[in-house]
Amino acid sequence: MRIPVEWLINAYQANLFVAALRYYAKNRFTYIELGDGDELWENRKMEQIAEVHGEVFELLAQFYRKRRLYMIYGNHGEGK
Repeated sequence: MRIPVEWLINAYQANLFVAALRYYAKNRFTYIELGDGDELWENRKMEQIAEVHGEVFELLAQFYRKRRLYMIYGNHGEGK
């Protein structure tokens, strides 16, 4: 079975994102989500998203609990 290149790229980017969040948390950065970075998640079931991206949610929750998370919604965020 061949693995589509897009899957490999997405997996690499997801791992890179988690590594960046860990680094930011460890070094007491504030995380600011600009625009529609979470737009991808709107198109799937929340249970699936939490299962696949649970570590991201946990890291973002750490930023939130420490008051170091800000989300600035883009042009698709009017209903959030």
